[in-house]
Amino acid sequence: MSYGLAWYPSVGHIQDEEKPTLTVAAALHLPVLLPAMADPFLAVLRKLVEFHRGVRLEPDKVVRATYTAKRIRQELPGVSGNFMVRLPEILNHEPPTWGGSKWNEDGEWIRELSRDIYRYAGCTM
Repeated sequence: MSYGLAWYPSVGHIQDEEKPTLTVAAALHLPVLLPAMADPFLAVLRKLVEFHRGVRLEPDKVVRATYTAKRIRQELPGVSGNFMVRLPEILNHEPPTWGGSKWNEDGEWIRELSRDIYRYAGCTM
């Protein structure tokens, strides 16, 4: 899937009051952002593929693969707190992680994974 190096909220042209946001694809072109954004995102992406593969299927119901920030922090303790704070917004703008998001009863976000995540299983820089 192809997408741009920046994301902005409106369709068409960037409005004067809007603040564009760099995508992870942009971070891959900016060496200063590799350790801060690209590397941790790719680590999270690989972990999400593992999460989806680990879901036990049920013969009589639909099972949704989900993940939380807490689970990511447990599985990837080396990911910085600054990155984790920005992660929900990053996930909203990256094609592999588009999809359902909500807040659970603990006040933490929870997201669904689609099976499209498998397309990114071998992602590297």
